[in-house]
Amino acid sequence: MKLDTKLTLFLILIITIVLSGYGYFHVMTRRDILTRKMKAEVRSIGQTLKVSLEKISLPREMEFVQELIDAVEEEEKTLGVIVYHRPKEIVFKSHSLGDEVEPYLGFIQKAMEEDLPKEEFGVYKKFHVYSYSFPLKDRKGRNIGGVSILQNASFVEREIRKAERDIFLTIFILIGGTATFILLGTRKWLTQPISQLMEATKELAKGNLNTQINLKRGDELSQLAEAFNQMAVDLKKARQQIIQGAEDRLELERSLRQSEKLATIGQLASGLAHEIGTPLNIISGRVELSKRRLGDSEVQKNLDIITQQTEKITKIIQQLL
Repeated sequence: MKLDTKLTLFLILIITIVLSGYGYFHVMTRRDILTRKMKAEVRSIGQTLKVSLEKISLPREMEFVQELIDAVEEEEKTLGVIVYHRPKEIVFKSHSLGDEVEPYLGFIQKAMEEDLPKEEFGVYKKFHVYSYSFPLKDRKGRNIGGVSILQNASFVEREIRKAERDIFLTIFILIGGTATFILLGTRKWLTQPISQLMEATKELAKGNLNTQINLKRGDELSQLAEAFNQMAVDLKKARQQIIQGAEDRLELERSLRQSEKLATIGQLASGLAHEIGTPLNIISGRVELSKRRLGDSEVQKNLDIITQQTEKITKIIQQLL
């Protein structure tokens, strides 16, 4: 696997982890905001109902209570409303609600007992619901009943799923775009310069010391390229010095061999001159002695010839020396 691919995968992994964490945090934040908003809306409706219902006489104005409940039910997200009047054991409920209201009557009674509003998340007829129950008081502050508002919480899950899809698509696009830019960037700024360095190193290993790398970008790879170029120049100089040194040694060896040859020839000439000169001296001496004793002209002539030839040989030996 190439270096740019490894680096790209590593950065994609980091980006994926970071974006996934951000996406999870965003979804949780979105869920919390929607839940808070839903609770605020339900509490606002509950406060309106509380004020209206505490100012009327529940048993006497049953029709008004039902109309009020139906008006609240018209809200798109409100699943239903349950109103319980304890003294008369009267239960008012929205038309959309069936007979499965016992659990919510229990929430109302619990809120009346604790004299505090109660919040619960649950499921009603396959709907995710949020119920908000609170007690009702008369003018003397006594608990006379309670109300439970059922809010359809499915829209929260729909919004969360939509947010998850949007975040997933955004993360996918960001990762794809980032990976493309990283891959192109690493190939241009990292892989290609390294490839040039590798090719130049191979050429240098083959003996091509004229190899140079042209990278002028002001980064570490450019500095490495400059160091490589300087190394190639130094190696070329070193090779030239080695070649010159080898040639000088060869010339010196040739000179030494020539000197040895001349010395050998000198020794040979000296020995030859000595070996030949000694007999020539003896011959010359004998010829001179014979000339003094003999009076024959013909013999004298021959002796002169011998003398000339010995002198000639003597000159040759002197030239040889």
